[in-house]
Amino acid sequence: MISRPWADCDRCAGSGWAGEDDALTVFCRYCDGSGLQEHTAASVGPEGVSDNAKARCAAYIDALRIRIASDRVAVPA
Repeated sequence: MISRPWADCDRCAGSGWAGEDDALTVFCRYCDGSGLQEHTAASVGPEGVSDNAKARCAAYIDALRIRIASDRVAVPA
């Protein structure tokens, strides 16, 4: 369960790329390139989450569900 909402990173606007003023890294330092940032419940509403961020979060959740389902498969001793 997600405890707090996820939305586009405030610094890179969800792109995941570092700004042109940051020559030392390729990816955003604040979200580590994911483009997503966990917020407090009061800091972002549904309209503050872009469709792109919703799709990335849904894909990540789907990948986790697949991993959990494969972990539940009984392994013979």
